[in-house]
Amino acid sequence: MNLSFNAFNLYQSAIVNTANGYPLYHTETHNIVDRTTKILKVIPGMDGAQELAEIHWETLSFHSAKVIYRGVEIRNREFLQKHGIFSDSRTFTAGDGRQYKWKADLLEKFKLLDQADNVIVESHYGHLGLFGGQKSNYNLNVNPAGMHILDDIIVTFLIMKKETEKHREREAELLSN
Repeated sequence: MNLSFNAFNLYQSAIVNTANGYPLYHTETHNIVDRTTKILKVIPGMDGAQELAEIHWETLSFHSAKVIYRGVEIRNREFLQKHGIFSDSRTFTAGDGRQYKWKADLLEKFKLLDQADNVIVESHYGHLGLFGGQKSNYNLNVNPAGMHILDDIIVTFLIMKKETEKHREREAELLSN
């Protein structure tokens, strides 16, 4: 299944199934005192959407983000664990009880791997034009083996993407000084 964020800002976007154009999730971010992103899941046949997760980015403190997901409040460093100071990968335990690992590359592409290193999800920017012109919507290609943990994929991807952006911003700041 190919999912597309229909806005440049992934944290203020609908996430749609590109095969039929139906929205599956919606993200909204509020900047009241501290940034908070809500991830809403669209339930077919219902008006509106059900809250799936809430992420408090803790931008005014030195704490890692606080995640409220599956009725549990947990710090991001415990939920999406980084292994090693220089590592660009993070692991989590999904609702199926298995561990999965997000890996990032230098081009802002992400892969989700299972314990046997099978690719479950790949991300990429769409492009406008024939020869890879201007970047458009961000996409997630979810293999059939990942469909049963789709909620976990959406929540952890959004956190992984934000943490990678923050890490790269800090690196750039250090290099410029």
